[in-house]
Amino acid sequence: WPQYSTGGYPADCTTEPYDVSSAKYVGWETMIQYWPDVQYVVTDPEYPQFWEHEWTKHGTCSGLSQDDYFQTTINLAKSFGTPQ
Repeated sequence: WPQYSTGGYPADCTTEPYDVSSAKYVGWETMIQYWPDVQYVVTDPEYPQFWEHEWTKHGTCSGLSQDDYFQTTINLAKSFGTPQ
């Protein structure tokens, strides 16, 4: 995430609500594989709340649409991997 020179980072930049169709646009299985919610099992109805948090807190500051934000993040995860 971008950071201010004085510390901190931008967050919650708009009030645009999360749209679960973005995860479906990218591909539900792809999202689960590359950006899983480790707090809940996949079948838990609360599972998508992690992505909602990511969009609301960080994605709204990206300047991207939700589809582009999630697709870009997945593409980066595919290119660079994630820490184990």
